[in-house]
Amino acid sequence: MARANDVASYLVSLRNSDENSGKYFSLSNLKMQKILYFCQGVYHAMHDTSLIDDHSFEAWPYGPVIPQVYSRFSKFGQTDISDREAKSYNLTQDQIFVINKVWNLLKNKEAFDLVDATHLPGSPWDTIYNDENRFDSVIPNNLIRNYFLNIGAGVVR
Repeated sequence: MARANDVASYLVSLRNSDENSGKYFSLSNLKMQKILYFCQGVYHAMHDTSLIDDHSFEAWPYGPVIPQVYSRFSKFGQTDISDREAKSYNLTQDQIFVINKVWNLLKNKEAFDLVDATHLPGSPWDTIYNDENRFDSVIPNNLIRNYFLNIGAGVVR
């Protein structure tokens, strides 16, 4: 399993790689959080285990968030995360494969399109945020796994 900050650093490096090849895709903290969540869900559904094991997602008003990663990138506010944030990362080939697939599927989406996708009725965020009605309620990994199994993680296979 991977550390959340390793996955985040790798996502920044993917954005940088696209930009270096002449393609620009935004990556704000908000968008980062949603892509991390989709990476977790798809990986969990495909491998029956969590991608990110060192931190949990919490149900915040704009969707699932890993507070430690949010804090790391909060200095950028609503702007794009700096290319210098592509720190080193320790990921397996299976993890990289899934993260690449999710990035390529979602990189052209706007952050608030991804927020909307996480807010669908019956989603893990919806279940926890609306049931608990607390800003920081943890979204259990089994909810994420079951949801992504049901919606078809095969979209990225």
